[in-house]
Formats: sequence, structure tokens, C-alpha cells
Amino acid sequence: MKKIFTFKKSLFVAAMLLMAVGAQAQLKYVPLYGQLKAYPVGAGKVYAEMSGLGVAPEGANYAEPADEVNVKFACRGVQPNGNYKGYAVPNEGWVLAGFATQKYEDGEPMIPTEVEWTDNPRTLKLTSQVYAKADMTSTPEEAFQMFPNDPDEVHYALFTRVTVGIDAFNSNLGSVAIDKAVNDVGTEITLTATPDYTKKASFLHWVEKSTGNKITQNPYTVTVKGAEHYEAVFTSENLFAVEFPAEGGYVEYYKEENLAYFPSTVLRVNCMNEDLKKKDEVGYLEIENYKEAIPAMTPTYFYGKGTQYFLDDPSDKTSTMFYFGTPLEKWSGDDGIELSTYTITIKIPVSFYEDKDSVVADINGYLLDTEKNVFERVASGFVPANRVFLAIPVFFLDQIEEGFIPDFIYLSEEDAQVDGIDNVTEKNAAKNGKIYTLDGKQVTSPKQKGVYIYDGKKLIFRK
Repeated sequence: MKKIFTFKKSLFVAAMLLMAVGAQAQLKYVPLYGQLKAYPVGAGKVYAEMSGLGVAPEGANYAEPADEVNVKFACRGVQPNGNYKGYAVPNEGWVLAGFATQKYEDGEPMIPTEVEWTDNPRTLKLTSQVYAKADMTSTPEEAFQMFPNDPDEVHYALFTRVTVGIDAFNSNLGSVAIDKAVNDVGTEITLTATPDYTKKASFLHWVEKSTGNKITQNPYTVTVKGAEHYEAVFTSENLFAVEFPAEGGYVEYYKEENLAYFPSTVLRVNCMNEDLKKKDEVGYLEIENYKEAIPAMTPTYFYGKGTQYFLDDPSDKTSTMFYFGTPLEKWSGDDGIELSTYTITIKIPVSFYEDKDSVVADINGYLLDTEKNVFERVASGFVPANRVFLAIPVFFLDQIEEGFIPDFIYLSEEDAQVDGIDNVTEKNAAKNGKIYTLDGKQVTSPKQKGVYIYDGKKLIFRK
């Protein structure tokens, strides 16, 4: 889309800027007051950290762990709300169940016993009741004089003895519940696991984490004896096994069904020129590890060790997922792809081409060598059938350096161990099948982890 910037538009922008400056000048301070309490008393401590927009009264110290902390600060802005971070520290023998906001019933405060948030620390929001009763003030000191006798909101860190969860591998196969999120020694509690039958899931057992004991009862009722965590384990008819190298390695994935579970490392490569960096005649990619499910028909690579079990979710075969930038992974299909006839249309940063927001690009193709964990350029120009490959636009590489076409792209800067290597190509080294170390010594085969020269090409050897 071509940019048009007219005189009228420039006047409009200038007016908006003046309005923004005027609004900034009118920003006032709002008094915000909340409490963070530990419950039950004696189970743990709490402390707080103010948001960057707040100003605390002189001498205020919210960072000292205590049974409760009164968080008072003046927040500058046009909205009557702010937030602070609440921290919880359990005493020995207790665990944090999570945070909750005080509920009111018939005008009487009721201490909450149901967990709303489990992360620690937790960003807790406050809404000023004073804002509706008085004008905002020009200084923090004036705001401090307006604090009400009671806090705007009361937040609780809820401590308990027993918590319940789901085995990480099974996290989307069902749900769990505990009838008393806040419990103590002597309390009778009931744990309930509910499989997701739409995924053909079923309950296997509970695991008592401190002992490893397996309990098949569901629901499971037990009397609390001390701190403990129980995890539910589910299975599904849609599970399938994938064999990875025992020491760990990557496999390629492309199917019509959504993949609900996979190992912790999933390679996704987006078209952002700062991700691919020049290192002599090779590049390296800073790979992000995506934790979400892999959508249907989305080629990618994932990592595992030994036998791993995965779940096909056929409920949505056309689901897609939004990625920032344009994913570079493509699928070669049943017939393979001739790269000279293959182009892609990608979104590009405006700074590249001021009159475009996308471009049809010629590409270089790279295949992942799963043994060496390195992407190697497809020199033949043909990507074999049923392979995931990187389709890297030529213009993208030119943004780094004109004419820069790396033979290898490594998974990280650490993998690109090629410092001190002069460019070695087929033009200046004969193909003789010999292997050399970086200092020029010929070896019969690589024995130590590192970089070697083979037929004029740089290779990384991993044990």
C-alpha cells in the first residue's frame, strides 16, 4: 500500500500531538489503597512491590514480609486504577494455593477460599473509590491526604497443605478439582479428576508426588497429614508414540490434525531480519521455543528424548495460529519442490519498502540435518518429497549483506563455532573425501566435538 502524506494530514497530526501534550499536562494523582493478607495467619508471609507509575508515602516499606501489608500509593494518570505485585512466601510445611480477592456477601466481608490466580508473584489491580468522590490532585502529597479508612480492595495469599494438579504431559486431557483449596492437617478433602471425553481421554491414576504412590480411586477422599501435591494422569485413544534419539534430537512434523502435545522445544522461524545473523559464510538463528499446540497443516520441527507420546486432535483440521512475522517453514508435499519455480508472498517491515507491505520473493531453501542439528542449503535446487524446509527470501538475506547466501544456518550462536575459519568452498578445495581439523591436520574420522573441513565444506560434529 502506497503511503500518502498530505498537508491536511500533517495539520491533523499536529493537532493530535497538541491534544496529547495538553492531556499530559492535565494528568493528576489518584490515591490507591489496598491490602494484601496471608491466610490462614501463621501459614506464610506476604510482601508487595509497587508499579512503576506509583509514588509511595515517605517511609513506606512494602518489601518486608509480614502477615499483611497495606499498599498505599498515588498513581498519576487519567484512569482511576493501578496495580502492584503481590508476593507470597509459605512457611515450612505449607504451600501456596494461590491469590484471591475478598468477596462481599450481604455487605459483610467474606474471606475467600477459592483460588483465582496461581502465579507468584501476582499483579493485583486496584480501583480507586476516592476518584468518584473527589477531584484528582496535582501532587502526591495531596493524594495521600485523601486515603479512606478502609482499603479499596483486599487481596489474599491463600496457603494450604495439599494442592492438586495434572501431569504436565496430560495437561489438556482433562481437569481436576479439590473441594477445599485451603486445607490444614486433619481436614478431609476430596480430589476429583474429569477426563475430556471429546478427546477420547480416560483417567488412569493419581500420583502422590512425595512418595510416587499411584491411587486409582476417583474421586479420591483423604485426610490431610501434611504438605502434599497430587497429580492426575490421563490417557487417550488418540495418543501415538514417536521415537527420538536416546540422547535427544529433532523430528519433522506435518499432519492434517492438530497436535496437542509435544516436547518442550519447537522450532518456529519468522521472517525477521535480526533473527538471521552473519557469521563468516554461515548464519545462525535465535530459535524461540513455542509451547502452544501445533495447528493442523503447519510444518515445523520438534525435539524429544527417547519415546514420547503425543495426542492427535482431529476436532479441528483447519485451525491456524497467528505468529508475529511470516513463518519460514514450508512443506514440500508429495512431489517435492523445484526451488527455481517456487516463490512466496510475505509481509515485510515498512522500513524495507516504503510503498509496500508485502513482497513476492524468490527463496533459498534449507533442510534440517537432524543428526548435526544444522540447516544446510539445498544446493541441487530441489527439495525432496515430504520434507519441512526453510524458505528464506533472497531479499531478506540481502538486508544483512548483499549477496550473502550462507551454506549453513545454525540453531544458535554457540553452534556457529566457525571463528577463524576462512571461507572454504568447492572453488578453492578439491573434493577428495578427506577430513581436516581447523589447524589443517588430516584425520580418518571426527572423534571430538567441533568444526571440521570435509570436501571443502565446514561441518559440525557432535558426539
